[in-house]
Amino acid sequence: MIEPKYGDKGTIEPDIFSIWFNPIFIEVQRNVYTKEVMQKKIDLYEDYYDTGDWKDEPWQKPDKKVFPSILIITPT
Repeated sequence: MIEPKYGDKGTIEPDIFSIWFNPIFIEVQRNVYTKEVMQKKIDLYEDYYDTGDWKDEPWQKPDKKVFPSILIITPT
């Protein structure tokens, strides 16, 4: 899925969600971001994890709930 939405503005917005053996959130960063900006993105993923909403996604297996890995692709 390209740019799936997981809530209102200010929540996670990965560039791609994919299942390749396991679920993966993919962020493609073409610009150079400061450490603070990247930490904010990571904090948003941690906040999403804490909500537990990911456990209700339709792709989840009923017997084993898995939080997606996060892959950040960046030139630096």
